[in-house]
Amino acid sequence: MLEHDYLGAEKIHERVENTLAFAATTHKVGNWAWEKIADTLILDEDMRRRLEQNNRFAAARIVDRMLEAQGRGYWQANEEKVHQLRESQSELEGWLEDEAAGRGLL
Repeated sequence: MLEHDYLGAEKIHERVENTLAFAATTHKVGNWAWEKIADTLILDEDMRRRLEQNNRFAAARIVDRMLEAQGRGYWQANEEKVHQLRESQSELEGWLEDEAAGRGLL
């Protein structure tokens, strides 16, 4: 999907969003699924950079959904992973704010 640049990253985000919706409605998404999503998309530095290069907005929303899953109790993440996700979130939010300020939106 990442070969499709901006749209590919958006489609990946949509799948994470759908996983969160499925977890909310069925409570049947295993912890292993959240671990795999986090490890593959965000905590793997090369993959996270590819997502960010293609679509930083989608990358930021993926991190947000992961932290939301953890906060709602759908994912029992260890403290180290939560810390790493929060660092990624902070980095992405900083870029988004800089981008908005540069465009006179803030």
